[in-house]
Parts: sequence; C-alpha cells; structure tokens
Amino acid sequence: MNNTDQDDDNFWCDLPDDLNAAFQAIQDRRAAQVGQPFDPTELVRLATEQWPDLPLVAASFALCTLAWNESECYTYFLGYAERGALIRAGCEFIDHPTLGELLVDLMLDERVEGGVRVLGIDYLDRVFGQNPEDFRCEILWPKDFDLDGLLAELETPDEEPCPHMRIVHIATTPRPAR
Repeated sequence: MNNTDQDDDNFWCDLPDDLNAAFQAIQDRRAAQVGQPFDPTELVRLATEQWPDLPLVAASFALCTLAWNESECYTYFLGYAERGALIRAGCEFIDHPTLGELLVDLMLDERVEGGVRVLGIDYLDRVFGQNPEDFRCEILWPKDFDLDGLLAELETPDEEPCPHMRIVHIATTPRPAR
C-alpha cells in the first residue's frame, strides 16, 4: 500500500501500488493521444444561429480543430491534460441537421475571449437512440435522487422539474482478452 500519511482527500493513497501503477499507465496513455483534425465550421454556424445571446461561446467552437472520439456517443475537443485543468461551466444544446441533438459541454477558460470554451459534445440521439444495442450507455442518477417524488411532482406539476443525471459512455469496441 502507498503511504497513508498523504492527504485523506487523495483518492489514490489507499490503493495498492500495482493499482496505482495501472491508473498511472492509463493516464500516461491518454495524455499521449493525439487528436484527429476536425473542421468546426458547421458547429460555429449552428451555434451562432442557435445561441444568439452567446456569441463568444458560439465563436469558441472555432478553437475546436482537433477531436478525440471517446466513443460513438462523445467527442472531446480538448486534449487529456487540458481537460483536467479547466473547470466545468455548464452545457448548451445544439440541433444538428444530421447528427441530431447535441449536448455541448462548456469549460471556463480565461485564455479565450469570453472566458468559456467547448470541451466536447454528447450525441444525444445516439445516447438515447431507438436501438440500445447500437450505442450502449448507462444513465446514473445521484444516490439521493427521489424518483417517487419526481413522479408525484410530474402528476401535479407546479413547475418543470430539473433532475440532474450523469451520462456514462461505454465504448462499443470489445476489450482485448487478458
């Protein structure tokens, strides 16, 4: 085991050394990945049209010239190291004529005009598609999520509920045999 005198908030300190080494190898491999060239022209146009009150955020799509496809359901526009260095700012939706509804993840970045840039996009039509066998994903609700309370509220809504969820993408390519 690693030294337990480390900060208790440090998740890694209670893991066996071999597991820490495995996690470090994964991080190193991700950090070494090179993005593929990407033309953001259409997304800049759509965001400009659909987000008239967010022109600088829409314009930040122009910075998305490299793409890291995590799966068929998600694409990053920032490299691994840069993703971890920025703080989440929220998200916006875009309707794309061929890709369907996109959820655009935004990050705070003081280096760009407007202070917000695009992290990546969820392809929601794929995530919640008609054929779950095509695109596997799992929806994880918070532990304290009250489904019964939500259903009761939907039956007699005073206002539209806004539950929070986390979409976890699972790669559709098989893992190599061990």
